[in-house]
Amino acid sequence: MFRMRMMFLICTALAGAGCQSYQPKPLVPLEILEEVEKARNLIEVDPPCGARAVDGSAGAFGFVRAARWMAAFSPALEKARAAFEKAHAIAGIESPWPNPTLSAGPAVGSRLDPGESSRRVQPLVEFGFTIPLSGRLGDADALNDVVARGARVKLVAQHRRGYLELRALYAGWVLARKSVTIQGEILESARRSLELTKRLIEAGGATALDLGLMELEVARREMMLLDTRAAEVEIEERLSSLIGVSFEQLRKLFDEALPALDTRLPDRAEARKILVANHPDLAELRAAHEVAEKELRLEITEQYPDLELGPFFEGDPGERKKSWGLTIGITLPLFDRNEQAIAAAEKERESIRVAYEAAMNRQLAALESSFGRYDLARQKSTLLEEVIVPRAKTNLDVALRSIKAAAIDSLKYLDVERTLRSAIADALEAEKKVRRALNDIERAIGIPLGYFPGEEAVDFPLLPEPLTETE
Repeated sequence: MFRMRMMFLICTALAGAGCQSYQPKPLVPLEILEEVEKARNLIEVDPPCGARAVDGSAGAFGFVRAARWMAAFSPALEKARAAFEKAHAIAGIESPWPNPTLSAGPAVGSRLDPGESSRRVQPLVEFGFTIPLSGRLGDADALNDVVARGARVKLVAQHRRGYLELRALYAGWVLARKSVTIQGEILESARRSLELTKRLIEAGGATALDLGLMELEVARREMMLLDTRAAEVEIEERLSSLIGVSFEQLRKLFDEALPALDTRLPDRAEARKILVANHPDLAELRAAHEVAEKELRLEITEQYPDLELGPFFEGDPGERKKSWGLTIGITLPLFDRNEQAIAAAEKERESIRVAYEAAMNRQLAALESSFGRYDLARQKSTLLEEVIVPRAKTNLDVALRSIKAAAIDSLKYLDVERTLRSAIADALEAEKKVRRALNDIERAIGIPLGYFPGEEAVDFPLLPEPLTETE
């Protein structure tokens, strides 16, 4: 009995020696608040593992700096990065064999012969070992690998979506600031007209109705300027949320340089091929299909039973002899063949395929729509830039010569000036629509078209090689 107890204690100690102890790490809201505020203001922060180093004071400004900040501090990317690190950590640990079992106890005898000298209590020790006969451990490892790979694809896909959204928001930010400037100039022109109208009333050259109309025009232009500023603030809020950096830091990197609009676009057939290879949604679904394939393979492997070995040691009460034995067992898959799990895995694989087809259909429709909107926006922008704005500039030159020759009054000249600025504002709105349509094409095909100053092709996150190929 003493030897049996010692063996049991030694085995238990050996089993417990490899166990990991619990280390508490409480979530303290105020500490997290301080960390987030420091990160948003770029104070004493290090980029997450895998992100490019960021210097808050030196290097490129404008879009390139914004893209690097987003890669380092974006909340959405931090969440995706944490999911990838979790999956990667699991994939780095091989699937273990089933733990052996150890059980021990006394075998107590009764009604022994009076002259029996053997002990009434004898030891009983049993071991249990499970040996996988199928390749389920290897399949489980393969599943963990593709899950980690899928998490990496999701991280890159999230980065791609954020990058393309950042391109649209940054271009919108630049154009919004230009709109504020133009609307401010139009407002100043209207105010000059109002002051001139007041002087004309004093001289008898205008009526109270003229004054009322000009006051209404000034108020309307003030409202338009407020709307334009509100649009600028909204874009800044979206940029701050996307990048994970405060407004004050964002405003330091403002650069009005934008990609040229004369970039060659792929034709529709080429764009469809680029879409299949590069769209982040499709890449995520391809990765999910790989996971579903491995899950199905594992579930099929799970239907095969394991071999169970049971060595034992025992002594018969009232006897001096001890017995050693070995049992071999296997579960016969007569009733439970893991059919439910296999059916579920098969349908999951099929549902992902259906989702992939639906996503491709949806993205092809979006691609066609964005091409159509881009063509119409370019036509309108060309009309404004090549016909309307030049005509308005010519009218202003004529009005300037006329006012010098006293052929028209100052009020008419200011009206022509406002007309030109309104035409410039319309041209800017048309450019916004062109760039929005262009960004829609970029989002549809999954890659940038044209680059900001200082931006390079390597700045755009690349998908894992097998997932960029068309099948």
